Amino acid sequence: MTRQEKLRRLEPVQVVLTAVPVGGTVLAAFMDLGPYGVGVFLALLGWAACIFAVCYLWTFAAVLTVTPEAVVVDNPYVRHTVPRHLLRDVVGGQFTGARLIAADAPPIRLVALRGFLPWGYSDSSAHRKARLVHRLLAEVPADPTAQGEVHRRLRAGNLALLVLALTGLVAASFYLLATVR
Repeated sequence: MTRQEKLRRLEPVQVVLTAVPVGGTVLAAFMDLGPYGVGVFLALLGWAACIFAVCYLWTFAAVLTVTPEAVVVDNPYVRHTVPRHLLRDVVGGQFTGARLIAADAPPIRLVALRGFLPWGYSDSSAHRKARLVHRLLAEVPADPTAQGEVHRRLRAGNLALLVLALTGLVAASFYLLATVR
């Protein structure tokens, strides 16, 4: 079995900012809707599912996996696979967040390490998160025989989920606006 370590982006603020709108929308769906009936109930449940999908993509979809052969950076819409022999450094910047530096590739954003809120992201926090990745790299020894090149591919499932969620939000919103007047 190959040893691997994963970093997931999960902070309490993310859970709260996901649970509150989804829970509130589900609660509203189960309230007495009077003459509006089943259509509004289903639209509100659909809206809650779409809100959850968008929150998932903004938060929980980002994962960093370190294996002996490669570092896999799963950002919400793009997966980067960097063989360990091409890995040069992990750096943290005040405004750019942590980035993975690989030979023959542009710097790769580590969304799994990005702070959730746009404020309060200090330079020391970015450097601390970069040191966390260095520690994971040290804990999972590299396979000296591993070869390969940097691969980048779209995460089609997450892109499809985004399109469906945004389409569902718009459709449910138009239905609710047209029905409840």
